[in-house]
Amino acid sequence: MLSTYELLIEIDKKKKKVQNSPDTYLKKSHQVRKNLRGLADVHSFWLENPDLRKRILEEQKESDARRLKQRSRKYVKHIVDAWNYLSRVDDGNGHYNFLDPNTIIKLGELIGPNNQGFRSGRVRINRFRFIPPNYVKVPELVDKFCYELKQSDYHPIEAAAMVHLELTGIQPFVDGNKRVSRLLQDKILDCYDYPPAFIHSGERQVYLDLLDQALIAKQDNDLVYQRPFFDYIAGKVNTALDEIIDDLKIN
Repeated sequence: MLSTYELLIEIDKKKKKVQNSPDTYLKKSHQVRKNLRGLADVHSFWLENPDLRKRILEEQKESDARRLKQRSRKYVKHIVDAWNYLSRVDDGNGHYNFLDPNTIIKLGELIGPNNQGFRSGRVRINRFRFIPPNYVKVPELVDKFCYELKQSDYHPIEAAAMVHLELTGIQPFVDGNKRVSRLLQDKILDCYDYPPAFIHSGERQVYLDLLDQALIAKQDNDLVYQRPFFDYIAGKVNTALDEIIDDLKIN
């Protein structure tokens, strides 16, 4: 098991508690999840662009601050458009049939306008020790990963975190790889009625350190050092369920 068993049990108990409150669930839970999804989109952008966020906060000239905010909104819209596209893709009744190379390519192009299919050159992940594979291996690795996940028996939260980890490691695109990975992660969670794993931009360094550690550990087939990343993602789902339970006033 990739995540801590007790944590997954706790999450599933909270999910059941929400689903067992049909009146409040039907009336409000989808709106609460939608609000969390919106926050996830914004912070997904800020996670990758901390310098731009800092410039906006520190900018003294109103005109320059407005220009930077407009630029930010444009890129957040790319994430929203990609999520809307992904939301229309059939979830395959829990078998991840939406997960295929063509869908991943489309997401990459929506997230990063400069992406034209899979990358055709070498890349590095800024400040990571992990080195992504040669670009010639990308199509094969993506296809293999999609196939293997569909055949797996992971808990949905583990499967979601695995998508995040694997695609970040493959780095299929020139730009936007982690954003695409987080979108696919949240799509899997949504298919199983879990809220998104909302990672606040203020946790950027913690998140990146855990991700880098997990990528190196996976390369070494070391489950022990992968677990903190999987528990981190599961913890985000757990916290989101706490917010839903609190907002819906469920006892």
